[in-house]
Amino acid sequence: KGLFDPTTPTVTMFVDFGQSSFSATIVSFTKGKLHVKGQAFDERLGGRNFDYAIAELCNKRFSEMKGGKDIRSRAKSWLKLMAAATKCKKDLSAHGVTQSRVNVESLTPEKDFRSVVTIEEFDEIAAPFLARLRPVLDGALASAGMTMADVSSVEAIGASMRIGCVKKRVAE
Repeated sequence: KGLFDPTTPTVTMFVDFGQSSFSATIVSFTKGKLHVKGQAFDERLGGRNFDYAIAELCNKRFSEMKGGKDIRSRAKSWLKLMAAATKCKKDLSAHGVTQSRVNVESLTPEKDFRSVVTIEEFDEIAAPFLARLRPVLDGALASAGMTMADVSSVEAIGASMRIGCVKKRVAE
């Protein structure tokens, strides 16, 4: 016995949110056939946007603590801060985690950086990116000529789907 009915299609929405892009694709399955019904994407929205926003927040804090120094002018320091921001994003993506420590030793010569980012701060800096999710999801449905009532299931893939506020927004 096959997985799909030969006449009644099973409609699935694939939501892919990776490090560098976000897409939604509507696919119809019948026995032995797959039809892409619609797709929409934002090729400039990904997990890196969240990393950059956290790094910018930390850069601002470092600048306030160290008398106006901007980390972006030092490539090595900025890369260290971006790595710490990525770790912070991953920490805050775990269920039940409400804050993450950002610690970078020798961010600039002989100056360490230590800070805490709360889940509320993260959600606030993530808001502009979260606002860009819905138009992509709606665009995929519109290009397929469907509504969510027509969709049997949603499959979420991509590392950035682990971010709590993203999961919540896509589920809505």
